[in-house]
Amino acid sequence: MLDREDFVFVPVEDGRRVGHDVGVSPTIYYRWSKDFLEAGKNGLVRDTRRSATTDEVRGLKAENEALKRALAEAVLDVARLKKSLGL
Repeated sequence: MLDREDFVFVPVEDGRRVGHDVGVSPTIYYRWSKDFLEAGKNGLVRDTRRSATTDEVRGLKAENEALKRALAEAVLDVARLKKSLGL
């Protein structure tokens, strides 16, 4: 799904047309454009930074760390096997 940061808000006469073109409902389009006009670009960036502390992102970071550890262990296993085979 598209995020607010994906949009460049240009004044348009028909938000329904714009929303339809990009797959966003007119309500969402108007709410995002109102937020943008009120807060400016910095307001949108701030929202993005805040959402980076959600449980989902924390879970993904933990999963990423676990995958890094698993990869490191696999690399060490390959190195040990190569050494034992004299390669």
